[in-house]
Amino acid sequence: MTRFWKIFITVFIVAFSANVLISYLWGIFFHDSSLQWNTTTTIAAIVAATTVSFILHKKEAREASPEEKQKKENLDKILTAVRERGTITNNDVEKLLGVSDATATRYLQSLEKEGKLLQIGTTGRSVTYKPK
Repeated sequence: MTRFWKIFITVFIVAFSANVLISYLWGIFFHDSSLQWNTTTTIAAIVAATTVSFILHKKEAREASPEEKQKKENLDKILTAVRERGTITNNDVEKLLGVSDATATRYLQSLEKEGKLLQIGTTGRSVTYKPK
């Protein structure tokens, strides 16, 4: 279930419960009032709250953190290098980006998982990657 629907259901339950309570209390204290707290008020509150949460969620999704931006730049550099060279190794990535062996491995595995690189070899120094 997406975050949006979890928020929607939570807001709906809270707003509905609040509506029942407020309607009950309103009837007790203001039984002769022409104003009424009704379902329309609850629906308006639910729509407003879920719209705001949806907009905020979309804004958060669009804004990438500096670390994510750096990772994307590094992945793009790897793809550019592998297209120019034909193949690339873990050591090539380490030197190209100035990162550790583990980070280079994660980058290459990430690109392989995305279907952008194809691993040739299984382990050790014989492993190279080429573009798919």
